[in-house]
Amino acid sequence: MGCWVASSYEVILEPYDPADTVYTGPMTFEREDGKKDRLYGYGARQDASRPVKQEYFYRAMKKAEAAGWLGAGHDATIDANGHQGWASYRQYSLKYLTRRHQYTHLLEVHAPDFISWMKEIGVTSGKAEGGDISWGVGLTNSNAFKPSKRSNPVLAALYTEVFHQPPIADRRGMAKQLAPVMFKRSIKWVKLVNFRSQKP
Repeated sequence: MGCWVASSYEVILEPYDPADTVYTGPMTFEREDGKKDRLYGYGARQDASRPVKQEYFYRAMKKAEAAGWLGAGHDATIDANGHQGWASYRQYSLKYLTRRHQYTHLLEVHAPDFISWMKEIGVTSGKAEGGDISWGVGLTNSNAFKPSKRSNPVLAALYTEVFHQPPIADRRGMAKQLAPVMFKRSIKWVKLVNFRSQKP
């Protein structure tokens, strides 16, 4: 019970919770980690290195957040007190898919216009982390911001359109509030690419 043999050389382990086969069904069993948690994976567009032009975004997270991004309207809860970063390639985010972080889902998002839209409102870059750039959508994100004569009017107009109120003096604050809105608007699709089944 709990495993089957695909060939004389390969043993496939099922998730500990049978209900999780809804996630692992199309995936490949990859390995058990040191705590015997079972890891499953599915092909990703940008797997092992940072791309020249980023269109795909990766993030490990808890089940509740994943359900929001995967649902209609991508109505995930936005972190009011964090960066809530999305990496540019899967392997960077995969290191967070651990029991220590309590993350079980790793998502791939195709949002080809997100970065260019962010630059239009003065956000020049995401946060540099461990050789990658993590674009934050949390309300206290650490994205780099530099106002300019070109971006300021775009930022003000978009803020008014989205929040139905006049722009505020804190331009960086406006950009932080707009980050999750722009990310959600730019999403073409969301896919679960890794899952961790935790041993009871």
